Amino acid sequence: MKKFLGIVVLGLFLSVNAYGAEQTKTRYEKIAREFTKNPNAKIKPMMMKIQGMTMKKSLGYLGKGEMSLVTGAPESAYKGKEFYQTVVDYSNCTIRKGEYAHNDCEHSMGVTRTEVKHKGSFGKGAERWIHYAVRPMQNYFDQYRKKHISQCYASMPGDDEGFPMFFLDFRADFLWINLQQPMFYNTNLKQYVSDDVWAKLKNFKGKINKNLGATEWTSILVHFVNRADENGLIEVFIDGSEKPAYRFEGPLYSNVGKKKPKVNCYLKIGPVVEQNKIALRKEVKEELGEITENMVVWYDALAIGKTREKVMELVEKDK
Repeated sequence: MKKFLGIVVLGLFLSVNAYGAEQTKTRYEKIAREFTKNPNAKIKPMMMKIQGMTMKKSLGYLGKGEMSLVTGAPESAYKGKEFYQTVVDYSNCTIRKGEYAHNDCEHSMGVTRTEVKHKGSFGKGAERWIHYAVRPMQNYFDQYRKKHISQCYASMPGDDEGFPMFFLDFRADFLWINLQQPMFYNTNLKQYVSDDVWAKLKNFKGKINKNLGATEWTSILVHFVNRADENGLIEVFIDGSEKPAYRFEGPLYSNVGKKKPKVNCYLKIGPVVEQNKIALRKEVKEELGEITENMVVWYDALAIGKTREKVMELVEKDK
């Protein structure tokens, strides 16, 4: 799925929810207490913050507690004493009405999400290091759906739609990175050709619990140089390793259909789950149960900067 997940909104819009599972602070706080196993856990409904960047609301964020800060359970945090909890339900998929209408409930076989996004964007040549600590807690490991945790959303060459320059995604037993427009040099054709790349970053076999969540936090460090030529770069380091789990050097944006591709993307953070209609099929429900509701992901130690040293310094200072 290359289009529409990071839709740019140029005007006012109205978002409504299709069906409506309960969206209350009481419900989301109960989930936090159940997963932390701490009766003192509390939530504060708020947008996730990333150190070194200003964020704003995006599609699916309602401020009702579906995205919140968890306090009172320091033993469950990756760093410091607090962390973020996100909860998404397909029954609360978003339908946006008005001039820029969009129906997540029908898009990509059924999408649900709660995201925040960067107020600015990364232009040509921008170099950044981004750290995430992530722990899916429930209904996030299955082979039927794509379950994203972050993306850098860009423009599609030749039209006004778009694609993620990169996705971080959970599918089956793995954490993946998906590059949707990289260019590879074809020695036979003697030119660059566009492709869609999926690469495994971490194997969770033996680390998935009965709730289809992870038994541990994962540290993800993304480094990129935002270019559409041979000097483009993206690499990902997992759990503090000095060796990248994946590295790509070359154009990160396709020039197919356009001589000068738009080299610009903005960061989005939060769970986006596609293909929920597949998970509602009788045979999948018989195998896994109801996995399109109560999808819970924890985030912590979110930081961005121009050097690895600066970002890891921010991570260590995380509250």
